[in-house]
Amino acid sequence: MNLEAVAPLSDTMSILGLGMLGIFIVTAAIIITITLLNLLATPSKKGKQS
Repeated sequence: MNLEAVAPLSDTMSILGLGMLGIFIVTAAIIITITLLNLLATPSKKGKQS
């Protein structure tokens, strides 16, 4: 089976790298959004220290 018949390996690896980078960016954006929403939804109680 010739692996170079479909696409060169360097092109394949660059596409896979971009895909992994995209997944990382989307995951980070989701985590940041959830964190910001949690901080906005639960106001901190500064007056009472228990």
